[in-house]
Amino acid sequence: SNKIKDDEDVAEFIFLFERACTAMDPAKRFHFLLKSISCKTVRQHVTDYVDQETDSLSATSPAEVFSRCKAQYTAARTFLISTYRLVNRGEVKLDAISKLKWKDLPSYQNFYLNFDRQRKALIRIDASLMTDSAALRIYNAALPSSIHQRLLEKDDYDEHVHDLNWRHDLIVKWSAAQRAVERTNKSPKPTFNAIVTAEVSDDDVDVASSEFKKKAKKSRKNTKKDEATLNFIAGACAKEDISSSHFFLWIERDDILPRNVKSCYEADEWKKRCQHVEANGLYADKPDLFNKDIIDGKKVCVACKRVNHTADTCSHTKSGIAMQSLTGQRSRVTNFVRSHGGPKKFGKKLNSAIKKSSHYKPGNNSS
Repeated sequence: SNKIKDDEDVAEFIFLFERACTAMDPAKRFHFLLKSISCKTVRQHVTDYVDQETDSLSATSPAEVFSRCKAQYTAARTFLISTYRLVNRGEVKLDAISKLKWKDLPSYQNFYLNFDRQRKALIRIDASLMTDSAALRIYNAALPSSIHQRLLEKDDYDEHVHDLNWRHDLIVKWSAAQRAVERTNKSPKPTFNAIVTAEVSDDDVDVASSEFKKKAKKSRKNTKKDEATLNFIAGACAKEDISSSHFFLWIERDDILPRNVKSCYEADEWKKRCQHVEANGLYADKPDLFNKDIIDGKKVCVACKRVNHTADTCSHTKSGIAMQSLTGQRSRVTNFVRSHGGPKKFGKKLNSAIKKSSHYKPGNNSS
């Protein structure tokens, strides 16, 4: 049913055509390829070229007929790609994907399917034009400003600055939540802000009637699973040379977030800061974008969650954030600690587990 259009990339069409015809008898491919060419002039040029290339082939026996049909398809394929292939097809594809946009949650699915299809097509043409960073830059540019702002306000945004899949999964979750609310038909259609501000957590969103509710916490009875989680946390602390006291600080100081120091900067400064962080730049390279981080009169470090210094002078991490091993796990880890008595009771278990970790080195992980 596909047709080669006048402005279509022929090489890309051939790729899709062959993928769709993998189970087709090779002898029939030439016939179906000709039917796919809607332009009569192009179809005639292909036919003339194929006849010229295969006229000398004998077709008296069934085997010879089969070989001739295969040769006809090969000749047609070669002629189409060499004659009608776009010279700058990579740049054309890149320009097309860069123009993709979407405006609201309901339109996101179609946008992402189109984005993902074009991204994969461009990688096949020239992978150097569609690196992970390029894909993320194009994806971010397509985001509506309201949704991009909500992503920036997420508590774990800094942990996922370079993670396109995190953005995609979160927006899919918001879209599903909106559809679930709309299906109730008990209230006016919710706005995007209502959807995301009612969200319970990054890991667990449940919709009941017209509002979100927390799912009931199940009692923890699986001691093996608890032990595995404890060892996972301890391993992360030992690997990054982080003490148990700093680990609890990482959990509890959820007020030390970029959004809470935004008011310390002018709009253009904050924009430059966001761009620097997204580019994975070192804090020390741009001290003027981080040395004003103050909360309640104290300097704060958004990198290690400690006070009395800012990220540009942090000795623990030069870029990104501390506890990289627990990226995206804050909600789960926090709930686990709280369900086991909080820092006071859990601290002794954690200290013991850190010392038993294979990553532990005596003298490290000091408070």
